[in-house]
Amino acid sequence: MSNGTTVTFRALIERHAETVAAIAGQGPVEFVAQEPNASIHQFVSAVERAARALERDWCRDGIDLAAAARHLRAARDRHDHPGSQQKLLQLASARLDNYQLHHFVA
Repeated sequence: MSNGTTVTFRALIERHAETVAAIAGQGPVEFVAQEPNASIHQFVSAVERAARALERDWCRDGIDLAAAARHLRAARDRHDHPGSQQKLLQLASARLDNYQLHHFVA
């Protein structure tokens, strides 16, 4: 998804919510079209929790997830700068792509 194509919060949530949830040990965030800002906020928080859980519970380096969380947080705050927001979403996507669901479920 980070190969130069347009990346959206919705696409990231739909693609990575289950993996983030498995890492954090919580239910996945769903994108709700009627409340996109709430969905985005919940996903950013879930990625932040997953980054902490990765190190604490999985004994794995959480640097990529922590970076993804920072990129997502910055992108969320740059809604009035579409170009900047898109670059941040692409960076977050590249970091999130480093985690696969099958690594975190039995």
